[in-house]
Amino acid sequence: MPTYFQRPENALKRANEFIDVGKEQRALDALYDVIKSKKHRTWQKIHEPIMEKYLQLCVDLRKSHIAKEGLYQYKNICQQVNINSLVDVVRKYIALAEERTEAARQESHQTVLDIDDLDLPDSPERSCHLDTMGQIPVGELSPVFRPAQKQLQGRTSLSGHRPARIKELSAL
Repeated sequence: MPTYFQRPENALKRANEFIDVGKEQRALDALYDVIKSKKHRTWQKIHEPIMEKYLQLCVDLRKSHIAKEGLYQYKNICQQVNINSLVDVVRKYIALAEERTEAARQESHQTVLDIDDLDLPDSPERSCHLDTMGQIPVGELSPVFRPAQKQLQGRTSLSGHRPARIKELSAL
C-alpha cells in the first residue's frame, strides 16, 4: 500500500526510521514511492540524498532490478534541470556495488582458506569408503546384488534373455 508524502523530506525521515527498526524493505518502498510519484517530478536538492539512500538499500538487499527502475525514474526527474546530479548518483551507486562486491570476494576467499583440503586421506568419509571398497573382492557383486545374480544364472537363453546380456548384468 503506497504512502504519499506531502514533502520528500518526510519520506527520507520515514525511511531512516524504518531502517532503525530493521525494516529495510519498507524503507525502500517508501523511498520508491517518492521517486515514482508524479507529484514530486520537479528536481529538488533533497532528491539526491533520497536516491543515495535508495541505492544503498538496493545494494544491501541485493535488488539490482529495483535500483535500475529507481535510476530510470530519477533520470526522468533530473534530466531537464540538473543532469550532473544523475551522474553523481550513478557514480556513487557503482562505488557501492564495487565495495560490496569486494567485501563478498574477501569473505569468500577467507571461507575457502578456512576449509581444509577435502581430499585428505584421513577424512572419515574417505576411510569408510575405502573400507567398504576393500571388503568386496573384485569379480563379485556386492551383497545387495547377489540375489539378482542368482536369478540371472538360473535363466537360460530360452527365456528370452541373451547369454551376452546375462554376463553383462552379472558383471554389475
